Amino acid sequence: MMIQFYGCSYSDGGGMDTKEYHDYVKNEDWAKKYPKKTFFDRDGFDIEFKNYFRYSDIIKRELNCEIKNNSCTGNNNQHIFDTLMNELENNIGDIHIVQWSHFWRQKLWYEKNKKFYRLSGFQQDTVAFEENTDNDDCKDIHNIFNQWIEHHFNEEYEIQKVVNYIKLLTSYSNDKNIPIYFMTFDMLPYKNEKFINFHDKLNLNTLCNQDTIQKYTKDKIMDGHLSHVGNNMIAEKIINKLKQDELL
Repeated sequence: MMIQFYGCSYSDGGGMDTKEYHDYVKNEDWAKKYPKKTFFDRDGFDIEFKNYFRYSDIIKRELNCEIKNNSCTGNNNQHIFDTLMNELENNIGDIHIVQWSHFWRQKLWYEKNKKFYRLSGFQQDTVAFEENTDNDDCKDIHNIFNQWIEHHFNEEYEIQKVVNYIKLLTSYSNDKNIPIYFMTFDMLPYKNEKFINFHDKLNLNTLCNQDTIQKYTKDKIMDGHLSHVGNNMIAEKIINKLKQDELL
């Protein structure tokens, strides 16, 4: 069985790859279970450490199954949808878990470079990742994105696009008998039986206690990404949903 995962940095283990986080947790029992020696690159990141403790890989070990994590930093909902459709059309994967990203993130074609970019951030924090990489080398796109945010972004429209994606994918899932599940970081006005719920609401913004790095470190690390506690919680929720639907 292969489970495919889609999303942004929340599904990619974002924040757990930093040396700052590792130094905070390295003496804790769960961190000592990491089977390799940590190695931080020149920017202070250990990608393999965060991959090991992100929820997709926890599920991989718990279920002894194959996974493919298609998530990436600054991902947008158009790219998430496009990636999922490509995998579905090529019959890759048995179960698909989709985490929708922030509504203001965008996918942009830049004719000058003949490439797509993942646009994220605001003002001086704007990033334009070349698609399928984490390279942010095309600075002239930053102004384009900031202009779009200021003059062209309509949140209600972007939210409705995601709702339409969900309805379309749910119909596809039911018709083809391919399990596709959804979860979201930002609040959506719509849900169906395909949603994996957290607490009393639909979104990951309701995470509490030690579910985020900021809360787990008691504000010593100001990072709203999932901590190892949050990743374990989500892994458990997904597994329980798959068991509920008799897929395990």
